Amino acid sequence: MARDIDLVMWSLIVVLILLNSATTEAATTTEVGGTLGWTVPPNQTYYNEWATAGTFNVGDTLKFKWTGEHNVAHVSKDNYENCTTDRAKISGQVLQGDGEIDFKLEESGTHYFICTVNNHCARGQKFSINIGGSPSAEAPNSSAPPGLLYFVALPAILSNTVLYFLSQI
Repeated sequence: MARDIDLVMWSLIVVLILLNSATTEAATTTEVGGTLGWTVPPNQTYYNEWATAGTFNVGDTLKFKWTGEHNVAHVSKDNYENCTTDRAKISGQVLQGDGEIDFKLEESGTHYFICTVNNHCARGQKFSINIGGSPSAEAPNSSAPPGLLYFVALPAILSNTVLYFLSQI
């Protein structure tokens, strides 16, 4: 009898570990602008529309990819709204790269990005995003497949419960 209870307890511990791993999301890398990449967009709202369609969390990475002359500036709200491209006046960091930069999102809150080359920002090469908490603190994506919870954990719980009660007969 004590042995059966030990088996049930260990089974429940394993199930809890599996449930925890099933609800933890991994950090993701997202290419800014989707297939367009980081360039002067076809309209001034393109990048903000792209940004609002996504979900971003602390630990995620934004991948800026471009051809031609561009850069990425992580700036203040004021710099963003006014398209401040004078590097001496930018309160933030300007990232140079040879066509590709990865920017890791390390703080929650609203973040602002612009291109400081020529009039690219004024032409719409800018966006703001709201960064949520860490991925492990987020609830699983409701559109995600059921995964481990339904295919492993739930049958394990049910079979252990049935076995326990059958052993008591």
